Amino acid sequence: MTGTETTASKVRNCSCNTRPSGKEGQCDAQTKKSFAQGHDARMSSRVATAIATKQVTMEQGLEEIRKAGGGPALISKTQWSVALRAKKLAAKSGSKNGGRGTKCAECGKRSVDKSTQGKDSTMCTQCFEYAGWENTHNDDGHETNMNADCPICAELLNNEPEADDEPATVTIKLGRWTYPATLDAKGDATYTNRRGEQMSATAGTFSVQK
Repeated sequence: MTGTETTASKVRNCSCNTRPSGKEGQCDAQTKKSFAQGHDARMSSRVATAIATKQVTMEQGLEEIRKAGGGPALISKTQWSVALRAKKLAAKSGSKNGGRGTKCAECGKRSVDKSTQGKDSTMCTQCFEYAGWENTHNDDGHETNMNADCPICAELLNNEPEADDEPATVTIKLGRWTYPATLDAKGDATYTNRRGEQMSATAGTFSVQK
């Protein structure tokens, strides 16, 4: 087998299971990793919305991310996103739309705007615009290149953890061995091997033991 054939064999479909519209469905993007660029964030956003709106439980949603290859950092991001969405939904539940028209499938309170979004629309104007920003945020790589006009970026910046937060301490399984380790913000692990040498492992190359 040639070097070219070896490299090509590693390319596969992205495992985010999320369509460009932000809905669940087979993703056909090609990648050598578990996720194509930005697609881990896209999946996290979809799952967080499903959990916050009680379409699935927290356990079911996070298990989907784990099975797709998401590490501790993506799990943590999703949990934070769930809390943020739940807070927004709670705040919106106190508002009234006067009982006019079909209720928005996202917030459940404001009326669906079919006049500007089409007859198949299921969201109010505010939620529709926010969903559009979520797609732009994920597709344009705002996770690494923040955009001042993007409301998703603004939320992340306003809720960014303190720089001196202690790294998470966990037990990881690498091959057939387990080690105490610390995880950084990216989900990469630092551990000491059986020879006493400090080592590092990239997220996705190990599993976190419960």
